[in-house]
Amino acid sequence: MIAMYLKQHKPKSKLVMLDANPDIVSKAGLFRKGLEEALRRHHPSTVARRR
Repeated sequence: MIAMYLKQHKPKSKLVMLDANPDIVSKAGLFRKGLEEALRRHHPSTVARRR
């Protein structure tokens, strides 16, 4: 919901999510594949991936 608000009302803002884990822990391959497909489909111009 925060991302949707920012996209509509403050389009130049960025939402940064931090996680203490160095990698995805549970079912990493399946999770990563599904997440990347969903992000490309629903938000193709708003996703920046950094490692």
